Amino acid sequence: MDRFLPRPRDAERTDARDIHLILPVRVPERWNQPELNELLHRTLEFLTQDRWHLEFVARSLPAKSHSNTQVLLLPADYAVDQLEFGLYSGGADSSMGTLLNGLRHQNKTQVLIAATGSNLQKYQRASSNHMSKVLQSQGAQRLVDVTFETTVKHAAVRQLRQIEANKRLREESSQRTRGFLFTAIGAVVAASSGGTTLNVYENGVGAINLPYSRASVGADHTRSMHPRFLVLMSELLSALFDHPFRIHNPFWFTTKGQMATQVAQAGLGAVLKTTVSCEQTIGRGIGPMPLSGRRETHCGICTSCLLRQVSLRAAGVEDAKYTHALETLQGDDRRWLTLMEYQAQQLGNAASTDGNALVSLLKLSPDLRYAFDGLRLQGYSPAQVSVGLVDLFRMYASEWRRAQSQNASFTA
Repeated sequence: MDRFLPRPRDAERTDARDIHLILPVRVPERWNQPELNELLHRTLEFLTQDRWHLEFVARSLPAKSHSNTQVLLLPADYAVDQLEFGLYSGGADSSMGTLLNGLRHQNKTQVLIAATGSNLQKYQRASSNHMSKVLQSQGAQRLVDVTFETTVKHAAVRQLRQIEANKRLREESSQRTRGFLFTAIGAVVAASSGGTTLNVYENGVGAINLPYSRASVGADHTRSMHPRFLVLMSELLSALFDHPFRIHNPFWFTTKGQMATQVAQAGLGAVLKTTVSCEQTIGRGIGPMPLSGRRETHCGICTSCLLRQVSLRAAGVEDAKYTHALETLQGDDRRWLTLMEYQAQQLGNAASTDGNALVSLLKLSPDLRYAFDGLRLQGYSPAQVSVGLVDLFRMYASEWRRAQSQNASFTA
């Protein structure tokens, strides 16, 4: 429903939606328990910034016989203490996290859990296969892929919404529940194999994902890796599984450039050329489809491409090719670059303030308080969070300056 329910929009700002769903489930009493129901609503509402109204009812049709059978997702000869479970998108961050985790825990087998449309799977498989060979050459274990296809049945959506078969379905670009879906799939895979932790790999700047301007505050900015969302999701999953379950990101206070530097120092920087970060890649299901005539995998215009280009340039790591490089952007294509560049400068100034730099950051971007609270709930002390956030945004601004100094023309 999130994917096919347009958001009310006013220029750059998006408003909350009221989403009413009736969900047939096998055990409605479980989902209607007040504590669990409250956790589910809090998690979805923080993630999407919408108002959710969920009603769980008993399913009227019997379940297919195979759906009641527990299917082994991994070979039975794997012991749970030999496994580490991680979400995998095929992008730079999840790939860098997988590489660094594999090097640090060479005796562990990493299970990469992906959920995507069929068009993106070839990129993910190519990247994970390359990483697996590289890690094995360094003495680490072979990667194990568990991939789920999440293609939407458009005919079923048309039927539910009473839309004629020949009419094109309009898709909402924000699609904030994608993060909920992917995290839930990863957690179920881990828990079904006896795991109690799911790793996610996202640089701190991208995970916190502050709005680029006051005008863009709202649901246009994903919270799928936000520290507060991951705390809420961990609480929800723990309640569902009846045992503690944790979603862990080891890179809260690390920039994308720092992650790339660590990978390069390990001699694995060349792997990043095989990763796909672009929001407009066919199969991601977000943003417009690539324009005809574009030759490269990465558009170079979207915010993910821009952050990737700046970060990898600052780290001195060879990158993939882009249809539009930073220095070639003109007119409307420069919109996000201008906003991101200005934000990085402002964050750097605030983080370098004499005295309490965290207070300056909070004044600049009040949304940062949610990240502060989320990181505290992750177990960090106030001092650790304060120092970590200030250092994070100071380094982020430094990476923008470093990338600019390499080619000043992209700021013109």
